[in-house]
Amino acid sequence: MNPSAVADPAGVRVDPAPPAVRMLLQDLQQLPGQRPALLRVVRVADDPDSSSRELADAAACDPAFTARLLQLANSAYYGRTGRVTAIGPAVVVLGGETLRGLAVTMALGLAGEHGPLPDGFWDRAAATAAGSRLLAPRVGADSGDAFCVGLLREVGQALLFRAAPESYATLAASCTDGGLAAAEREWCGWTSGELAAAVLAAAGLPAPVCTAIAEHQSAGGGEQQSALTRALRGGVLLASAVSAGEVDDATCVALGQVVGGTVTAAAVRELALRTAAQAAALSATMR
Repeated sequence: MNPSAVADPAGVRVDPAPPAVRMLLQDLQQLPGQRPALLRVVRVADDPDSSSRELADAAACDPAFTARLLQLANSAYYGRTGRVTAIGPAVVVLGGETLRGLAVTMALGLAGEHGPLPDGFWDRAAATAAGSRLLAPRVGADSGDAFCVGLLREVGQALLFRAAPESYATLAASCTDGGLAAAEREWCGWTSGELAAAVLAAAGLPAPVCTAIAEHQSAGGGEQQSALTRALRGGVLLASAVSAGEVDDATCVALGQVVGGTVTAAAVRELALRTAAQAAALSATMR
C-alpha cells in the first residue's frame, strides 16, 4: 500500500487510505456474513438442481428480503397486470439471478438501512443493470447474469465509501471514470471492481460474475473479454449516457467496441431511452 497521498492531474491530493479501509480489506471474507439466511439464497440460486420452491423457501427466511422481492416483482419494470402477493410467484417473476444480486446487496447492508452510500448509488445500479440486460443478447451473455453484474457493479465503491466517506468521495471526484481504477489502486492497493469481486466470491457468487466485475474497469473491452464482461461494460456506457442526458461520439465508438460492430447514434439513443425508462421503474424499488 502506497503511503503517499494520491494526486490527480488537476493537483487534488487525497490522503492515504485510512485504517478503516485497511480493516475493510483485511476482512473481505467475513463481510457477507452479516445475514446468513441471505447467503443461503445465493447458494440455492446457484444450485442447478434446486427448484423454485426451494428458492422461495430460502428467500422466505428473511422477512425484509421477502418484502423487497414482493415490492420489486410488482414494480413497473416487470409490467405485470396482476399483483404478486406470495413469495413463490415473486421468485418465478424475478428469476434466480436477480434474487442472487439482491440477496448480496442486503447481506452487505447496502439496501440503505445500514449507513451512507455514494450519491446516486441506486440510480446508477438500476441503470447499469437495465442497460447490461438490454445489451446481453447482442454480445451473447445471459440476460439474468447481466442484470446481476450490473446491479452489483459498484459494490466495491459503496464499501470503500462507507469505510472512508470523505476520503473516497474526494478521490472519486478528482478522477474521470477512466482514471478512477488507477487512483483506487494507488490509494488502497485494490480497484473497486477487484474489491467487489473478492467480496462476491466470499459470498459464493459464481466465478464468471466475479470475473466480469473485476475486469470491467480494465483497458480494452474488445471481443477478447467474456460476453458477460462486455455486457457490463456496455451497461456502464448506457448508464453514463442516461446520467449525462446525451449520447456523444465517444459513447457510440465505445459501445461499438463492446458489441463488435458499428453502432449508430440513433441506435444508442434508443438504447439509452429504454435504459432510462427501465431504470426509473427499478431504482425506487431497490433503495
